Amino acid sequence: MRSAGYLAIVGGILLFLGGAAGWGIFAIIYSFIDHYLNITGDFANMIKLVFQILIFLASLGGITVIIGGYAMLKGFERIGKILTIIGCGTGFLTLVWQLLVAYATNTFNVWTGAMMTFTGIGTVLALISQKLAK
Repeated sequence: MRSAGYLAIVGGILLFLGGAAGWGIFAIIYSFIDHYLNITGDFANMIKLVFQILIFLASLGGITVIIGGYAMLKGFERIGKILTIIGCGTGFLTLVWQLLVAYATNTFNVWTGAMMTFTGIGTVLALISQKLAK
């Protein structure tokens, strides 16, 4: 779908302008795997390489979403969806966390303010585009 690609590109531009970069969650997951699961050998090197790639893509944030939108426009919907969710994943988790805090403290005006930033709107557009892609 062309509209999914265009939405992802617009969302990626907004994420880029908002300075969104979400490498932290992948770094935390890798740190947990590295310290607590005691994996060694070639498998450990492969896991480290996969997480280095994920951290790199997530640190690009909006640029990864733009590349995902371009992939959707070129007919690579699955790759586009994966890149879009990696690029905006942490932004989504942040918005959900802020919603839970707003619900617990009854301060929805703070959450609404967070939603009206470049990062909030870009994240929502990227998630919608990911759902629109077949």
